[in-house]
Amino acid sequence: MDNYYLFLDESKEFGNLQYFVLAGFFIEGDIYEKQIIPQINKLKYDVFGNNDVILHEIQIRKKKDTPYDILTDVNLNDILWHGLSDIFSSYNFKTIGVGVHNAKYRNKYPELISNSEYNIALRIIMENFVHFLDAHNAKGTVYLESVNPTEDQRLVELYYNIINDGTLFINKAAF
Repeated sequence: MDNYYLFLDESKEFGNLQYFVLAGFFIEGDIYEKQIIPQINKLKYDVFGNNDVILHEIQIRKKKDTPYDILTDVNLNDILWHGLSDIFSSYNFKTIGVGVHNAKYRNKYPELISNSEYNIALRIIMENFVHFLDAHNAKGTVYLESVNPTEDQRLVELYYNIINDGTLFINKAAF
């Protein structure tokens, strides 16, 4: 039975962006562990000189703090972005995502009666991931991006509530 890894990250409303988005990709675990991780580690070593760097997009784009300041070197920056592009285009990643228009959602469902946008989005993504796993007779593991200790704890609680209670359409046994 295959095992798939689902990696999720969120983008919150800011500036002109009016949506909360929870999205990510999933890939077969063996491919990730045996092929992608070694390629990512080689790319990190080629650019940063070690494998310990966590690739965080906002920090990569800002190029300010160590070790990301090395990316002000145009050649190293190009190596990183082309390397990532090559990895993503070489594999059959499945993408998944949910967007919530914050103002419209809050207008229709005031805070007193609504769930958090994250809760809604995570439930929809989990339901779809379970459908995929069931259709492929597979198991799955979910990875949520770490934010900060307080937010991380809230996300872990949301995740386990879904696992323990199920959703509107998927019963807890499926999870």
